[in-house]
Amino acid sequence: MEKNDNEKVTSRSIIERIFLSPRRKGEMQNDAVVPLTFPSPPPLLPEEVFIQRVMESCIFKTILASVVGCGAGALFGIFTASVDPVHTIADPAKVTIKDIIRETRQRAVLYAKNFGVLGLMFAGFECTVETYRGKTDMKNGILSGAITGGLIGLRAGIKPAVLGAVSFAAFSAIIEHYLRT
Repeated sequence: MEKNDNEKVTSRSIIERIFLSPRRKGEMQNDAVVPLTFPSPPPLLPEEVFIQRVMESCIFKTILASVVGCGAGALFGIFTASVDPVHTIADPAKVTIKDIIRETRQRAVLYAKNFGVLGLMFAGFECTVETYRGKTDMKNGILSGAITGGLIGLRAGIKPAVLGAVSFAAFSAIIEHYLRT
């Protein structure tokens, strides 16, 4: 199975085609010029370049944001379960360790799923907007925040969708401003 006359299809080329996005608009097509420093760093190996490109891909960023969101949500769920009283137990006077563990696990899973989906949506939209615009700036986070907030609020109706879009965009703008300064 040949790609061209001289280039064979390898598992690495298949992975590159699947996971690595095409170059963004406005990105230089040739290698970047690296200024000379003393001592100059050694050039990157092909494997290092490959790993760097995989880690910069939209799919990797989206999956990573989802996994980190799940972890943060699980920790937040455990925290809220430890602070809030147990609501799902019929008789609060007969609370057992088993009931507390079940409640904590349920909350951790619920928050993990919600935060995971939130991270997945935000990172996916941000990477898509960044790729489409060909720029990396604050507008990408604000636009993706508006899209994510609007879609999350859309389940409850048009007004909550608009409110979700505006509030999530404002929150994203604050975070982007804080991270970029």
